[in-house]
Amino acid sequence: MYTELGDSVSNKYLCFIGGDTPICIVESDVPGPTCIVLKESYGNAFVPFLTSHYGRIIVIDPREFNRDGKPSLNLAEFAADQGVDDLIVINYPYMINSKAFIRYLNALAGVQ
Repeated sequence: MYTELGDSVSNKYLCFIGGDTPICIVESDVPGPTCIVLKESYGNAFVPFLTSHYGRIIVIDPREFNRDGKPSLNLAEFAADQGVDDLIVINYPYMINSKAFIRYLNALAGVQ
């Protein structure tokens, strides 16, 4: 669930769950529901805490979809296809003021 990073890496959140990737799927030993976690780097450190509550955790970085040069993803369709029970959004508090990040979330929701 975590990787040691050298001193040259300034974003220490990248040590959790393999860093910032478009989609990361975490399977736990706990039989239980499936959740999607929408996050940016700050949320990486939160995901390991969910493994005792969810059997499957699908981690999505909204910055990696639905813009120039990036693949598209319709969150509602994806969640239905994956049998998702819960949606968790966790971000660094400053991100709620980020117009760019809000655009990424709107694009995932199909809102223009």
